Amino acid sequence: MISRRAALLPLAAPARRYQFGAHCWVYASKLPGYDPYPALDEIFSDCAAAGAAGVELMHQVFLAHDDGAAKVREASKKHGIACWGSSYSGNMWDAAQTAQILKDVRRLCEGLRSVSAAVLGLSAGDARRRKTGAELDAQAACLREIFRLARENGIEPNLHNHTYEVRDNEHDLSGTLARLPEAKLGPDFNWLLRGGVDPIGFIRRHGTRIVYAHLRNQDAAGRWTEDLATGVMDYSRIGRALAEMNAPVRRMSVELAFERDFTPERPLGESIRRSIDFAKRTLV
Repeated sequence: MISRRAALLPLAAPARRYQFGAHCWVYASKLPGYDPYPALDEIFSDCAAAGAAGVELMHQVFLAHDDGAAKVREASKKHGIACWGSSYSGNMWDAAQTAQILKDVRRLCEGLRSVSAAVLGLSAGDARRRKTGAELDAQAACLREIFRLARENGIEPNLHNHTYEVRDNEHDLSGTLARLPEAKLGPDFNWLLRGGVDPIGFIRRHGTRIVYAHLRNQDAAGRWTEDLATGVMDYSRIGRALAEMNAPVRRMSVELAFERDFTPERPLGESIRRSIDFAKRTLV
């Protein structure tokens, strides 16, 4: 029986399903070599002020700079926001590059561990044609070793997609999953759309594998919008589909991107704030 005092206590707010962070691409896209290292302080400052729960970086920070991890720790502590992890891209389908890729990933994972990160988003490389069975074998073998290295360092790996992984009836992704059934996914819902794949259908096919996600929007003409709240993508439906599939995803990153001829109307930090506020209202 519930006591009268207990009945009068306010109900606890329901736990939020997701944490929302931000990927650094929109900063890196304007820098030489797409290297976000020179903008680390700005990235962490803007994302903290925007209410992001974490920052997702890119591998250049840890691989091209001996002090990369130290600078990340410094920026994280200064602005009070975590580094969630990093994305990494390499031509994993090319067996001749496997040894160097694994050497780089080992160093990257050690750097991520040193900043208490937990996420590694992987892109297996675009052959700019349909990959052969042998190339998909090499890709899966490389990824299997990357998964091992990541987990040894306490990092959760996920397969992140652009368009090439999902074009042609998901040829690339399906080839990987057939060879690596334990793989987890970190889809970018906008890249799915641009690759000709319905995000809702993708979630219904693969929802139980989704442990991470990237968020972006586009207008009716197919051009990226300045923030997540503007555009034609139905993130309410995406959120419902994830919930219906009981997808294990708990973290999502806003990854803004601008067309080459686009001039932003507001500071990047403001667009990230608008995007995260929208995500919190919509993906519930």
